Amino acid sequence: MTADADFTHAAERALLRQVAANVRSHNLLQPEQKVLVAVSGGCDSMVLLDLLHRLTPRHHWILGVAHFNHQLRGPEADADEAFVRDHAARLGLPFFAGRGDVRALARQHGWSLEMAARTLRLDFLIRTASEWGSPTIALGHHADDQVELFFLRILRGAGGEGLEGMHWKSPAPAGRDPRRSTETVPALIRPLLNLPKATLRAYAAWRKLPFREDRSNLAPDILRNRIRNELLPLLESAYQPGLRQTIPRVMEIVGAEAAAVRLWAQQWCASPSPPFHQLPEAVQRAVIRLQLRRLGREPSFTLVEQLRLRPGRRIHAGPNLWFIRDKSGQVHVAPPADLNFRTAQHTLDLQQPGRTAFGGAELSWRITPTRGPRIGTPRPGVEFFDADKVGPSVRLRFWQPGDRFQPLGFTRPAKLQDLFTAAGVPAPERRLRLVAETSSGTIFWVEGLQPGELFKLTPETRRRLRWECRRANPGCDTAPAVLASHGINDFEHG
Repeated sequence: MTADADFTHAAERALLRQVAANVRSHNLLQPEQKVLVAVSGGCDSMVLLDLLHRLTPRHHWILGVAHFNHQLRGPEADADEAFVRDHAARLGLPFFAGRGDVRALARQHGWSLEMAARTLRLDFLIRTASEWGSPTIALGHHADDQVELFFLRILRGAGGEGLEGMHWKSPAPAGRDPRRSTETVPALIRPLLNLPKATLRAYAAWRKLPFREDRSNLAPDILRNRIRNELLPLLESAYQPGLRQTIPRVMEIVGAEAAAVRLWAQQWCASPSPPFHQLPEAVQRAVIRLQLRRLGREPSFTLVEQLRLRPGRRIHAGPNLWFIRDKSGQVHVAPPADLNFRTAQHTLDLQQPGRTAFGGAELSWRITPTRGPRIGTPRPGVEFFDADKVGPSVRLRFWQPGDRFQPLGFTRPAKLQDLFTAAGVPAPERRLRLVAETSSGTIFWVEGLQPGELFKLTPETRRRLRWECRRANPGCDTAPAVLASHGINDFEHG
């Protein structure tokens, strides 16, 4: 690397003054405090470490260096760790290393590698800072990261709170287990947040700072990389040359509005008035997000909406984790679900119209003459079957281990467990799903799934069974889950 021709001693002094001003104006650090600096070995974090180290004699900070090895790039990742370790030793700073199985965590939770890596890295940084006694973790995020994050979150459907971007200083998440007691966690600070990437690169060249290039930053299968390397250059060249100036303004405006909603939500949580259902939707969402974070859970839009719209109902939020919102608007961790299989069953005589209550649901049936498969306008919770194929009596029960079912469009039966997985039905909720089978033991209906392929109406149908299921909580009174007509093997590895 050679020094940037436009970078001078004056620019170097100005950059040091700017970072010091950022620390002072945003109250990022106090004199003589410990600071754990997260260093990947890349340009941004190496510049951050260098700048803080040069400012330390004036502020008497006590710096420590933390590096997390994601173990995704084999020898290259190990070389990154050794590089940062050696650099910390040259500066005379304590070094903390961490490792984690990113791929295993991603498989366990169904996450992307990026999400799993971020989670493990943050867990390591929080744990290390707490054990070392540092109230602060310094990160190398810069202005270009903010712009990339804006578009990343837009593409993922974020609201105002997400589009306001990263803060100069924010509390670190409490951890991945929202049920453990809330503990004091270090603050995350970003002293370089208003500095462009080009300035950091020029400074590194000027100072002849060594750093490691991570090849994964060029991988096109990572969305953030495509935004950085493809989308932003296109927008700047063809639509808005001043994109890196206009986007931060948008983020500031959106962030201010989100902060106002957040303040309203905080005030409501301290004094719940007016009633929750009278709050504007934006404030309702903010109230739920605030409570989830206090419970240690980073809220998703789906989780927030389910809690907002379904008071009194247990909402699945992860392995063995459920939340519930009461009618007053308070969110609680729900007790563990009953995972035992239910053995109750009930035999129904279909030869006469009837109605019965079973398993928290109300079912009704009626057989009428018909010609062909015409059923008219479908209604939620109502299914139609060929009555002669179903037979004069059926058995109503709950899902049991080993059950197999052939939904509409499937060429042969699949494990019901795999069908539930494909339809996104949480494990504890599956135990509550009702099943109806013929006298010969063939399942023709499963609550919430498509009707049975072998019992559908055809041009030869002469008698039609109208089958209706209703319950107070959404379940069988919702439209059946749509499962693609894949081969049976697609569902046999759940």
